[in-house]
Amino acid sequence: MIYVVENSMEGFFTALYHHLKIEPCEGILREQDARASLLEAPKALPSDNALARRVREGLREKLGSKERSLMNYLLLYNDSQSFTWALQVTLFALSYGPGAADVLQHPAVLRATKCQQAVRKEAHRMKGFLRFQCVEQVMIAVMEPDHDILELLAPHFRQRMDHHPYLIVDAKRQKALLIQDQKCLVQKNVRLPDGLQQEDPYEALWRSYVDHLAIVSRRNPKAQDRLVPRRYRGHMTEFQ
Repeated sequence: MIYVVENSMEGFFTALYHHLKIEPCEGILREQDARASLLEAPKALPSDNALARRVREGLREKLGSKERSLMNYLLLYNDSQSFTWALQVTLFALSYGPGAADVLQHPAVLRATKCQQAVRKEAHRMKGFLRFQCVEQVMIAVMEPDHDILELLAPHFRQRMDHHPYLIVDAKRQKALLIQDQKCLVQKNVRLPDGLQQEDPYEALWRSYVDHLAIVSRRNPKAQDRLVPRRYRGHMTEFQ
């Protein structure tokens, strides 16, 4: 049995409850991954927020913070099997007990640790890669990260940008993070504002600054590709 859920923590916790209490499954797939799968007759599970809340509270009592962190980062990792991997590491942690996150010789834990590092690395990078544009008194930045890191950026920008409303848009997942007055709100099914197509006078000034700052004779394309991968440059002003 394969459970198919929406791409959310509520969807995963709903499937986890069904696995533990109703019918064990072999894996959990997100809806977008199930459509591309050749698996026969997977079972779709609608998210149950109340049930998911109960499961999350139960895991908070039974698992340590490191084990819950591994699980949560796997849910943010972009892979068709990430929810199944989260299920595997959660079941191992429940059976092993305290210290499960340190058992790196276990395949599920080792894989979860590597996925956690990848998500953390991208979130850290994106703090420096985001470029904001002022549209109708709102500072807006657009990104298309590999992983679902939008909520991970909230603490960083909430502490540093409290004098203007800020909107960070994940165009790949059509989600947006609104930051205003030290409060954060995540909105789904978001479309990019039309005003982003307009040229900001500060963008030309920034590109001119970067061009004059560069030392032509010391350009190192390989180092640049390593430090600023090309897949992130589509929304970075200096590369447009």
